Amino acid sequence: MPRSRNEVLGPLLALAATVALLLGFGWFAADEFKRTWGESTVAEREASPAERSTDERSTEERSTEERPTEEHSGESTESSDPTATQASDEKPPAMPNGEGSVAETTQGDLAQQAVEAAAAQVAAAAASSETNDVGDDSTAAQQTDVPWSSAIAADAPSVDWRDLAMRRFDVKRSMPQVETLKDWFEPVVGHAFEIHPTETRLGRCGQIQVNSIGRLRAPLNDDTTLRMELDHHNRVRIHVYCGTVGVTLAYYEHHQYCWAAYATMRKPKDVLPSHAALTSTDGARARRSEVRYGGPLELRYRDGEVILSRGEIALVRAPLPGPPNDVYFQGQVAFPGLELVRTHGFPAVEDSLPLVWESDRPVELEWDKQLAAGAWTETLPDGGMALVASQPKEKSHVTTPLRPDGICLATMELRDVSPGTGVFFQSTNGRRNEILRFVRNPHSGRTCLVLRGNDDAHEHPCRRLEEDVEPCVGQTVWLRMLFGCATWRWWISVDGRHWAESDLGWWNMPGDIASIGVQHVANRENTRIEVHTVQVRRLDALSSLAAAELLTRARAAYDLPNLPAWLDAIEPHKPAGVNNMEWRRACAVKTLSVGATRDLSHALLSWLLDDAAERDLPIERQLQLLNEAALIYDVRDDLNLLTQFFGRYHSLGAASLSEGRRPFSTILEPMLTAPVASQQAMRLAEQSLMRGELLQLLDGRRWGEALAFADRLRFLHFDEQFPLVDWAEATARREISTAGHLTAEEDAASLDVPVTTVTRLKEDWQHPYVETLNKSTYNMLHELQALLDSGANEDAAKLLTAIEPGSWDGVAPAPSDSRLLVSLPTALRTALRENSELREIVRAEYATLARLRIRQAIQRGDPEAVRLAAVQFEPTDVVAEAYRWLGDRALDSGWFGQAQAWYELERDADLAGNASGVQARLRLVAALQGRTLGEAVTTP
Repeated sequence: MPRSRNEVLGPLLALAATVALLLGFGWFAADEFKRTWGESTVAEREASPAERSTDERSTEERSTEERPTEEHSGESTESSDPTATQASDEKPPAMPNGEGSVAETTQGDLAQQAVEAAAAQVAAAAASSETNDVGDDSTAAQQTDVPWSSAIAADAPSVDWRDLAMRRFDVKRSMPQVETLKDWFEPVVGHAFEIHPTETRLGRCGQIQVNSIGRLRAPLNDDTTLRMELDHHNRVRIHVYCGTVGVTLAYYEHHQYCWAAYATMRKPKDVLPSHAALTSTDGARARRSEVRYGGPLELRYRDGEVILSRGEIALVRAPLPGPPNDVYFQGQVAFPGLELVRTHGFPAVEDSLPLVWESDRPVELEWDKQLAAGAWTETLPDGGMALVASQPKEKSHVTTPLRPDGICLATMELRDVSPGTGVFFQSTNGRRNEILRFVRNPHSGRTCLVLRGNDDAHEHPCRRLEEDVEPCVGQTVWLRMLFGCATWRWWISVDGRHWAESDLGWWNMPGDIASIGVQHVANRENTRIEVHTVQVRRLDALSSLAAAELLTRARAAYDLPNLPAWLDAIEPHKPAGVNNMEWRRACAVKTLSVGATRDLSHALLSWLLDDAAERDLPIERQLQLLNEAALIYDVRDDLNLLTQFFGRYHSLGAASLSEGRRPFSTILEPMLTAPVASQQAMRLAEQSLMRGELLQLLDGRRWGEALAFADRLRFLHFDEQFPLVDWAEATARREISTAGHLTAEEDAASLDVPVTTVTRLKEDWQHPYVETLNKSTYNMLHELQALLDSGANEDAAKLLTAIEPGSWDGVAPAPSDSRLLVSLPTALRTALRENSELREIVRAEYATLARLRIRQAIQRGDPEAVRLAAVQFEPTDVVAEAYRWLGDRALDSGWFGQAQAWYELERDADLAGNASGVQARLRLVAALQGRTLGEAVTTP
């Protein structure tokens, strides 16, 4: 029954008051963002919203709509007015946050307009209520007819996040097309929105076009997860908002396939952020997990964080105060897979490095102040310290000792940073050649953090976040810095928990680091930087290699060129009664803690890691050592060093097999998440370890674990050059199907492995007793036999020596006995040995060709060509050279049985009288197999 006018107006007027209150809070939140993450160098747009009719607002407007602007291409609504930018950049000391009366007046006007619009909505709704029933269920009905309805149903089960982490989309069955994506996304007023079909590497699916913005209709709550496979998505941006506070996730394919996260703020009703601060990067985890080849990504909100993950690895995390109420996709992106699922759980971020000391009252620290005229320090009410300057003629700086206890990194909480200020490390002699400088990015107007020389620059061109990772910061920035192996690395954050590394660091830093400081440039009006927290954390695994009582007495010999010189320098200072190895460990840690030359640092770090392996420290401890060593190892441009470093993980995995561990799974996650800074791409798949783990699981009849491991390898695209995965998976499925159950320790349902699964066999798999006849082999055999039967031995020799590698595989019925299947090599050997005239022709006329063919194949390292030539030219003396090369190659690879067979063929074919050399090799092979063969060779 329709309600009376008063019954409707009462609640709606109350709603209008609530809306006005919330809008006021929104502007307060915007001011609060400026004081924390805010962007002081970007002037706010002062234009009022475009006027819209009451009917249009009542039917179309949502609380998160973008008001129409002149920018419809997905760019941020930032002012490009140079005057406004300069006004916000050149901040007077009296207004450190860069806020003025004009902005306040504009905010008040906008709030008043919002209240008036809400009142208009109330009136329109009241008029409509007189002729329409209240309580329409059309919205509820629509929620049951959407692709994600099963995930949001009241009785939808919630699964553990691990159960879905490795599940791939069945793209062969279906992919989201244009009409499906229109159910998932809706257009945004004032922005283009187009969905077209496109071809991807997986097939045809729908794609949001360039310059489009679409709002995700599915709810991203604290118990749902958006699983998606993306393609054609370079520079796509995903904006996630809780009210006016948000997170922007951006993908940069050209930047090492990197995902980055920015803490953002938008104005009410806007879609695009007006403020942004970099707070998380993926640390090459996306590239190592082979995201470039495709695969699911998962977007979720958990416990105050927006998390983008791939499999079991979190790529980026960023803070968000509450569950999202708006999610927008901006830019071109195709969706080969898309689904919403209900899940629970995900590991929280933790800072595993122990805190050595912390000061939340930096003003009480010991500061060495070198202040120029026009510069001064201020004591802040909370115990912070500020360095302030106004038109100084020279640079000023203040420093405080680091007091490291082992290998440490320093963290500072900075506020109200202005372009022209910076942070630096300083050596004992006062050197500070490089500065982490806060500068104005002229391309975006944002304040960014870049590495500069000791100059007076306060502007530096950086790429905008729409194009590449932009190291932009807000008015509050946490800065973490690490020095080691002559390399300086740094990370920035908005909250001290989520960290972004925008640069690979700096190399060739001088050693003997003793203090940390802040500075300002010269000839810059109204610069300011506040220090509110100073922390020192220790790389505990590396530092604890040295005994604590020795570390304080150890000598830091940092200015030496190599390890022998370093050993000579520290040995005379060893205290009496101290073990040599313990003293070396303590001095190595002490030297690394203050910095040394790159070559010496690498040598010391490698020695410490080798020493830990030789002492057989626990696997977990060695993995921690490698994780911390990755922080300071300089492998940015050196693929050889990078390969050696990850080779340590492989060696550790192989060693773990003796403890009954799974060799590849033990090291996989540590390798994927290792904080290595490098431009070099390296595949982590180590086939020997993957093979060992698959055979370990199959031999132990752990079928479910074998299937899960195979699926994990497929998820990471590690199976593409490793066909054993197919065989192992088929074997496990066959055994499960035959036995009807998994082992007692496993649960088929939890592994999503149906017991009745049909074994998947490839067409080229067959029983070893079943051979497939080869047509080419058949034709070659019968053509050769026809020539021999007709006495055309010259032509037979020409045909025999013209066979090319790759054309002699397979078997065929022998011409003399159709029941006998022979291979081409066997048939050639038989023909040469049974036909003396053919043998003599090959020996006399083709010896030169044989020598050329065999030596060219050896030079190319082509074993197949060498084996073929050894068969074709068997009557010549050069085949002994081929047999020896094949034997040496097998011996180097550890195939002792094959090596013995090749050496025996060399001995039988040796026409040059080199029997002693062959015999020495045969004795070596026998010894490696635990046997003694013949007498020792005493002559060369």
